Amino acid sequence: MRLRSELRRLEQRRLAHGRHNVPSSAVPSPNPSAAGAPLALSIMVGAIIGAVAHQAVLGAAIGVGVGITIAIVLWLWDRNSIGR
Repeated sequence: MRLRSELRRLEQRRLAHGRHNVPSSAVPSPNPSAAGAPLALSIMVGAIIGAVAHQAVLGAAIGVGVGITIAIVLWLWDRNSIGR
């Protein structure tokens, strides 16, 4: 009997919070940052700058590196802002 009342109280608390057994770390950020556009833009800009310097592949490779760095920074920044 006591166990039932405890389970009912826990169920009411869970429903009141609006979450269904989801840990707070798994709740997505309300405004996540997308890193696809900066990644694509950096590749294109790198290729264009590389083409001007007659090294298009090298420019694209540098653009990929810069784009991945931007994507990782945005991901870490967004990940840290979830708890705020």
